[in-house]
Amino acid sequence: CVPTQTSCNLGCKFCHLTGLGLPVRNLSSGEISGWVNQVVYQQRLCADSKTLLVSYMGSGEPLLNIDSVVDSMLDIRAFYRDAFPVVRFAISTIIPHLRKFECFKKKIEEHRLNCKVHLSLHATDNRTRHELMPATARSNSASIVSSLDALRIYRNNTGNSVEIHYTLIDRVNDSDIDKILLGQLLRHDPILVKFLVHNPKPDTPFRPTKRVEEFMSY
Repeated sequence: CVPTQTSCNLGCKFCHLTGLGLPVRNLSSGEISGWVNQVVYQQRLCADSKTLLVSYMGSGEPLLNIDSVVDSMLDIRAFYRDAFPVVRFAISTIIPHLRKFECFKKKIEEHRLNCKVHLSLHATDNRTRHELMPATARSNSASIVSSLDALRIYRNNTGNSVEIHYTLIDRVNDSDIDKILLGQLLRHDPILVKFLVHNPKPDTPFRPTKRVEEFMSY
């Protein structure tokens, strides 16, 4: 799990980076690759792994640093091609801009990279999502429906997997209506949903839900 920026300024209210006031800078492809090299060195001392999975899910929004992210993928794949039978990647994104996601998709297609996309959804209606994740309320941001459509197009065009991340927060996005709406959003084209338990942040009123199993069963 590696970062793409030194911090993040998208302001998601449940994120532990929000409010820290840390400087935000895009990492270079070399910085990202160097991070991976350190981790792989430690890992290979312990086990002979068959797959190298690099997840761009540390601090930062990958789609705000597309060139460095893709370049690092190419560097990592080339460097570890002989060491690992399988080298694959994953990014987690809120899709802050559909045009940026389209640009990312084209680069993944061009270089035939094995990259799974995790959409940080965290709500079933745009109003709640905007409140939780203010960056999604900007005029050029993707709505929930358009984000899901983009996710499907990415999967169909690249052949790569896609997934939804949904952090369940008590009395914010875990109601019976949310449960039904989430099912309706995915009814005609099931996409794997990874339910996450909220990790409480001291300066917010958000608390983890007790309805994870219920949502999963539904």
